[in-house]
Amino acid sequence: MQDALDTISKLGPVATGLAAVVALVVGLVAWRQRQQADRLAEWWRRTQWALDRALSPDPGARVVGLDVLALQATSVLASAEDLRLLRGLTLPRLPDVPDGFEPELVGPDEQPHVTEVPTPTTPDREPVRPQAVGTLHVTREQVAAARLLLVTDARLGEATPPWVQRVAALT
Repeated sequence: MQDALDTISKLGPVATGLAAVVALVVGLVAWRQRQQADRLAEWWRRTQWALDRALSPDPGARVVGLDVLALQATSVLASAEDLRLLRGLTLPRLPDVPDGFEPELVGPDEQPHVTEVPTPTTPDREPVRPQAVGTLHVTREQVAAARLLLVTDARLGEATPPWVQRVAALT
């Protein structure tokens, strides 16, 4: 019996040390989870701010909101589900334009529109396909939406139409 008590008393400091290590590991894991939760909460706070701007009746505020959302979409905190939500904001803002139209930025008081170039013909009246079939006149809001779509598509591994890439490149 005495031998068992001696053995237990010798293991006491080891058990105390082991308990301290376990407590340290649990504390570090909890701290890391809390830090990640705080980062995610801040990401969502900024995203909600940008969403409010993107849905504003003011065109200037919508541009700022979409630009901030494009930055938010680059964060590792943005899940695939978040990116699909942000991508969905861009689709109603962008016209469905066939390839061959060159984008051009319109002034703040102009409406977006498409100008088609007449198809030239050869002397024997055969149509010749021009380099560009027309001009897509877009707003700054549509450029910001195209940039957001470009970012979300890249993060989701989806292809972005070439005309959207050209709109996104406008300054």
